[in-house]
Amino acid sequence: MRTNHQKTSRVIMMSLAILIELLLQLLVGNIDHYSVG
Repeated sequence: MRTNHQKTSRVIMMSLAILIELLLQLLVGNIDHYSVG
């Protein structure tokens, strides 16, 4: 039970990190687009 809980929490943290990276890339892309335009 305890190990399974740790595994699920690790997966959630990894998925959150990936989502944050994607959001940051989108924000940077939008900033570049606005600065160029």
